Amino acid sequence: MAEIINLREFRKSRERTSKSARAAENRAKSGRNKAEAARDRDAADRAEAEIDGKKIERGESDRPADPK
Repeated sequence: MAEIINLREFRKSRERTSKSARAAENRAKSGRNKAEAARDRDAADRAEAEIDGKKIERGESDRPADPK
């Protein structure tokens, strides 16, 4: 026979697990000094700038003419 499960307790245990995972992420993110935070921020900015630099912009001359 199957084990009887209290759904309320199951839901609460799942929420506790979720909250503890989120708390661990916040501890890792907030538990850094200014130099580490600045390094991560600079790395993200450099990555974004690199992606923006590789985008191809299209102008009026790049568009095909209307085939009338």
